[in-house]
Amino acid sequence: MNNHTQDEINGIQQRYLSLKQTAVYLGLAQKTLYSQAGKGLIPAHKIGRVWRFDREELDAFVHGEKSTLSTFCYNNPPSRSGGFSRKGD
Repeated sequence: MNNHTQDEINGIQQRYLSLKQTAVYLGLAQKTLYSQAGKGLIPAHKIGRVWRFDREELDAFVHGEKSTLSTFCYNNPPSRSGGFSRKGD
C-alpha cells in the first residue's frame, strides 16, 4: 500500500496533475501510469519531458465517458515520443 503525505493528497485539488499526483489520485503505481500514458491508454499531455494530466479528462475517463475520451484521442493522437499532442501547438 502506498504511503502518501497530506501535501501530496491536497495537491490533487489542482486541475493539472503531475505523474506522482495522478498515480495517487487514480491509485496506480507511477510506473504503470507512465507506461499507460506513453501508450496512449490514458489521457495525458507530455510537455517536454514532463507528463501532465488534466483531472477533468481523467474523471471523464474513469467514469466511462467514452465519447469524451474518444473525441480527445481522435483530435490528439499519440505522438512519436508517446503521449498526446495538441493540434495547433
